[in-house]
Amino acid sequence: MNITTIKKFAEKHEGFTESGLRDDVSHAETNGLAECGAIVRKGRRVYIVEERYLQWLLSGVKPRGSYVRKAERDDRHAGV
Repeated sequence: MNITTIKKFAEKHEGFTESGLRDDVSHAETNGLAECGAIVRKGRRVYIVEERYLQWLLSGVKPRGSYVRKAERDDRHAGV
């Protein structure tokens, strides 16, 4: 099991940005990321369990609860 910081994960895996990862982590309770065990918190530090994060990503888990992407929210308000 490989546990790493968000910064190191982004450096190691081309195509992932720190801001994108932090966004996923900030919504971990509603997007299923916390449920799959991909996030480890120790004090203020946040770590990613690489294998579990990639498994979550490949599973195609859809956001749940209050987490809705801005574009989807804007579409709903526009009546689309």
